[in-house]
Amino acid sequence: MATPRPEFNGFLLRDPASEAIYLIIDGLKCHVPDQLTCNNLFGLSGNDMLQIVTEVVDVNDVSDGLQLTPGAILALRTFNDGSTDQSTYLISDAGSESQVKRYIPSPAIMGKYHFNQATYNGTIKPILSFILDFIPSGTDLA
Repeated sequence: MATPRPEFNGFLLRDPASEAIYLIIDGLKCHVPDQLTCNNLFGLSGNDMLQIVTEVVDVNDVSDGLQLTPGAILALRTFNDGSTDQSTYLISDAGSESQVKRYIPSPAIMGKYHFNQATYNGTIKPILSFILDFIPSGTDLA
């Protein structure tokens, strides 16, 4: 029986039957829908993605969460003068809401979720602060 598994937050799982990739967020499996999303979040593609997928838990034992938005991004809070406070967010759909930003509080959490930490190489997108302020906040990633 599938249950929430918060101890697996940050794990990437693969469904052997469908080859679908899931990221565990809030103990729930969130489908990573396409290659663009893999590139945006993890900086990886194709077979490279399989190198960070774990097989320690059966994907069917984890309750379903929301699918990540196709093209979900990591965003870096940037100011008009080009400076940043290094605040980084996962921006994706939140079900009934259009989008939500989830604060990533530390480099350790970035690593836990296998997010690519390279800035300005096309992975983490600099987004102006006033634009980020219009996106509703979700819970911080933990």
